Parts: sequence; structure tokens; C-alpha cells
Amino acid sequence: MAVALAMDAFAVSIAAGIKKGGMDRSMNSGVISAPALRMTLYFGVFQAGMFIIGWFIGHTVKDIIDQYDHWVAFFFLLYVAQDMFRASFKEEKEEVSPKDPTKGRTLILLSLATSLDAMAVGFSLSVVGVDVWTSALIIGLTASAFTAVGWWGGRRLSRAVIVRRYADGIGGLILLAIGVSILYHHGVFGG
Repeated sequence: MAVALAMDAFAVSIAAGIKKGGMDRSMNSGVISAPALRMTLYFGVFQAGMFIIGWFIGHTVKDIIDQYDHWVAFFFLLYVAQDMFRASFKEEKEEVSPKDPTKGRTLILLSLATSLDAMAVGFSLSVVGVDVWTSALIIGLTASAFTAVGWWGGRRLSRAVIVRRYADGIGGLILLAIGVSILYHHGVFGG
């Protein structure tokens, strides 16, 4: 279950790695960099934290949250994706200060969007009697590991000239695809 929950974080970290690579090609492309550590920490903590919140809220409001969590995640991802699309269509001569996906509001929105499913899982597992702390630790560590690997892969991909040239657009498309996938898996498109 931890791996399934980490897949959104993995995909978003690939997009962030590509975007960050397009922003600063001189930066260390390794996993161990300040932006990579920030994203890895946030995604892991948010996954574990949302699982714990879901666990403690439990079954009482599960039906209410289940109706809207996928829409919240979709709109968070859409918000960040539209910023990336806008940046990709700017003229090269314009001096644009692109939003860093590993800082501030963008990082928090991405962390929330990728961890809402963990809250739903916490709801579900609260009635089964699984140990909340061990589960949260496993979920958080798995999300962190997948985020680090995704970041590394995204940074590697950003080295390709075509990817680097269209990094914002590619990142935006990945985030939009994740958002649509979330809606699809919640039956929004009638399946």
C-alpha cells in the first residue's frame, strides 16, 4: 500500500526534477541536493502526516471526505500545472523568475495533492486495527524514497536538450495527467 501511495509523489518528483533542471542546469544533478532533500522530506512527512490525520478522524467523516478528496488533489495539481504551462509559453527574452517546485506554496500544494490519498487510506485502516505509527513510518519512508528516485530521474531527463527546452510544459503535462488519473480512479469519468 505504501508503494501505491508513493506513486503520485514519484511522478510529481520526476516533473519537479525536470523543471528544476530546466531552471538551473549548473546545479548538482544528484539525489543529495537541498531541493531534493526538501522535496523528499516534505513528501514523506505529508504522506505520513495525512495518513495519521486520516487514522484519527477515522470512519466518522470518511464518506464526506471521499466525495471531494480527488477534486481537491486535482485542483492543486491543476494550479501548479497552469503556472508551468504559462512559464513554458513565455518568450525566451523575457526575464522570468520561474516558480521553484521545491519551495514555498508550490511545494506545499504538491505535497498536499500527492498525500490526500494517504488520508483516505488512514480512514480505511483505522477500522482494521493496524498500528498507526508503524504504518505512517513505512508510508513516509516509502514516499521519501520514491521522491528521491523520481527527482534523480527527472534531473537526468532534464539534461536532454529537447526536455530542457520544454521542461515547464512537460512538467505541467505530467501534473495534469496525474490529476486526470486521480479523477479517473475515483470514477469521475463514469468507469
